[in-house]
Amino acid sequence: MRADSNQLTRYGLFQGGHFHQIPSLHATFYAAYTSPHGRHIRGVFIESQKNKHINVITAQSGVFIKSFETNSRTLVLENGYRYQGEINSTHFDRIRFAQYGVNLKIAHPERPIIQSRDGESMAALFAKPTLRNQAELQWRISAPLSLFVLIFV
Repeated sequence: MRADSNQLTRYGLFQGGHFHQIPSLHATFYAAYTSPHGRHIRGVFIESQKNKHINVITAQSGVFIKSFETNSRTLVLENGYRYQGEINSTHFDRIRFAQYGVNLKIAHPERPIIQSRDGESMAALFAKPTLRNQAELQWRISAPLSLFVLIFV
């Protein structure tokens, strides 16, 4: 299983308790819990389809391991099952595993992901006057201003 760097290959991308679509793989990923730094996951479910074949992997836990030499990551799943079969078929192979590695290829060197403007400084928001940056500035300024309005009015 391989994914582009915008999907599975970055720590901290997944939010626990949410399903994530991986369009390039025709796959769905779910982790019930993700550690704060995003490296460890629990309650893992991965479903992928290719042609008429379907693969489902479930695992109790997993950890992302990065290889700087090969610029890739491996998701090492622990204590789980892999189900393989054909769509619309009742026959599936079931394989139990103690550890199972899923190689995740990084398309380009890692860059920081800013999913929200929370990590941006006020100066950076002022420097790029886009609508999203202006909205973030207004949001940040509104709380202190509303405090003064409530106190002095």
